[in-house]
Amino acid sequence: MGMKSEESQNKLDAAASFADSISSRSAYLFGLGITESDTVKRFLFFFLSIEAEINRIFKCIPSSAFAEAFRKPLDPPTSELVCKIVTGRNNNDLLVKFLWCMQTVLPQLCFDDLLVFKDIKKIRDDIAHGSFQKLPDQDDEIGRAHV
Repeated sequence: MGMKSEESQNKLDAAASFADSISSRSAYLFGLGITESDTVKRFLFFFLSIEAEINRIFKCIPSSAFAEAFRKPLDPPTSELVCKIVTGRNNNDLLVKFLWCMQTVLPQLCFDDLLVFKDIKKIRDDIAHGSFQKLPDQDDEIGRAHV
């Protein structure tokens, strides 16, 4: 069962609007990732594009938005994760910045998006700290390369 034409047009319009709002730096990094053939480098360019955009958005959040951000009630899983993230971290932590962006200027993001970001940030941190083994999909690529 496909989307209705109006629904698909709305999704295309939203995607175009979002694409227009992305910084040129983020778009450039994303473009590098698209053209990269190495899976790890591709992932790192993708992550850098997200990181650049989070930093840009975070810098633009008006201070009044921080005061209003958590006045609305959060569902229990989000509230629990927010407490874990904010406790013991500072506003320079990328996960905290992502959370602030999510709560202030990116309301379309949800708890699942926060979990995905947390997972990809962990992979990026593992790469940066040398404890990285391989991306989840690399098993298939490695297996195909040796066939």
